Amino acid sequence: MTCIDKIRPMNLAFLFHGDDVLMIHRGAHKKIWPNKWSGVGGSIEAHEHQDLRAAVLREIHEETGIVQEQIEGLSLRYIIMRHLDDELRQLYVYFGRTTTKEIIQTDEGHLEWISRSEWFEKDLIPTNRKMLEHYLAHEQESTVYMGINIEESPVWIRL
Repeated sequence: MTCIDKIRPMNLAFLFHGDDVLMIHRGAHKKIWPNKWSGVGGSIEAHEHQDLRAAVLREIHEETGIVQEQIEGLSLRYIIMRHLDDELRQLYVYFGRTTTKEIIQTDEGHLEWISRSEWFEKDLIPTNRKMLEHYLAHEQESTVYMGINIEESPVWIRL
């Protein structure tokens, strides 16, 4: 049995502009999920643990160039837990809208606006695929869901 000695809080954001969602094609150099498609996000820094919203806004800006004033309706919709090696990974997933499609490219991967009809044609991170399927079925809700990731097949629980 593996011992969990560490926690790694992370965030992820899916930003919409009309029917398009901003996704990143993760670089081949990435240790976790290289060459897969995802929302934007990253690790939550130690001083940000008390302000998850500030952490996701920082990541959005760093990875896309989009600033807080260009984002509307940003809300936490999912918290996903996963055990990997000696870490408990906590992923806080936000959904929101943006008033701009202007983005910058960074070394994290290639950013692209993806039409709703093409989301599932991309090689998504498996958990993200399941989460987006769930989100589409519950898009009009404001409920936050907890996901426990068991072998890339999350179980959703309302919080």
